[in-house]
Amino acid sequence: LLPPEAGGHLVLCDPFSKIIALDPVSGAERWTFDPQIDKTPYAGRFKCKGAAYWHDTEAPADAACTHRLYVATSDKRLIAVDARDGKPCGGFGAGGTVDVEPLLASTLPTDPESLRGAQLMSPPAVVSGIVAVSSTANKFKSTSALNGAIRGFDARTGELRWTFDTLVRDPATGLEPTPMAVGGGNTWVPMTVDNERDLLFIPTASPAPNYWGVHRPGD
Repeated sequence: LLPPEAGGHLVLCDPFSKIIALDPVSGAERWTFDPQIDKTPYAGRFKCKGAAYWHDTEAPADAACTHRLYVATSDKRLIAVDARDGKPCGGFGAGGTVDVEPLLASTLPTDPESLRGAQLMSPPAVVSGIVAVSSTANKFKSTSALNGAIRGFDARTGELRWTFDTLVRDPATGLEPTPMAVGGGNTWVPMTVDNERDLLFIPTASPAPNYWGVHRPGD
């Protein structure tokens, strides 16, 4: 439920990432935004687990996209719309959309099918002007699955600000690093933020492949 200054809508999304704003009293539809996702069933799952809301306190109160909603789509896009009317935020990415697929491809291990099966299904998490996005991947059949890196985008412009690999790769940690060919550690569920402390909490699944750790360091 959005605050009154953001329209006071009850917001939800359907399995194809269509954002729907309802009157919270009557249930009447106020507006919808349909990202027209590619429904080619590479991964076979179409889900939208929620949208994220952010108030840009540095923008004028009556400016477009002072109040924003972000949704991550199954076809690997991050989209920002005005929370009040559902119109894309033109200054975010390209016309309101950031294509995340090239960023996933840049860290792709040896299995190209890993990218084909990757999706963005969990809600973005917004903290301190950063929109954090997770990804999912099919990590049941191979260690060479897409890694579970979290990416932080500028909430206003959509520019990539940082990437965090959830698996230990740096020997400076004192832990034996996981080989880069091992993926997984993805986040399939909502992340949580602590705005007062600028913290992002990331729950992860196991490294790839599930249930079989022969290529992972340690015992």
